Amino acid sequence: MLGLLRILICGLTLPFGFYFLADVYKRRKALSPAPWPWLLGTGFVTNMFDALGVGSFAQQTAIFKFLKLVDDRVIPGTMNVGNTIPTVVQALIFMSVVPVSPATLASLAAAAPAGAVLGAGVVSKMSRRRIQLGLGCGLMAVASIMLADRLHWLPVGGEAVGLTGWKLAVAVAVSFVFGALQTIGVGFY
Repeated sequence: MLGLLRILICGLTLPFGFYFLADVYKRRKALSPAPWPWLLGTGFVTNMFDALGVGSFAQQTAIFKFLKLVDDRVIPGTMNVGNTIPTVVQALIFMSVVPVSPATLASLAAAAPAGAVLGAGVVSKMSRRRIQLGLGCGLMAVASIMLADRLHWLPVGGEAVGLTGWKLAVAVAVSFVFGALQTIGVGFY
């Protein structure tokens, strides 16, 4: 089952990669003033931190805003599109080294993009201010959960390699919501 999931992930990512590169090439003149070295460097460093479990969205948002690399209105879309291929590479690596139930992995892997697809339609109609507020609230919620973990108020983490029953249903629902939140720049951390 994991082999089939890897093939499916790669099969979906390859057309995205070709479309993405073709679109960049087609629009290269319109994109020519873009600071490509800064954008690529930001992506490389923050995705390395993402693979280590730190996350990448908060750092990317801060760098984009501080260096004025990306307009606030398009930061969420820029991060979602720009992080697709590195995230797939991370997923393939972790699927090879971290034991996980194939049923749990497949369920969560389907729920997150479904949430992102539905969330993108909502976010694309939002004003810049609402996106900023949504991102700020989401990051505050994540910071609160991380603080609660550090203060041992919440049991974050564990050793289970799979979920069943109501726990799997809750995890799928949460993954769907996080997938939708990802469209405004809140990652899965």
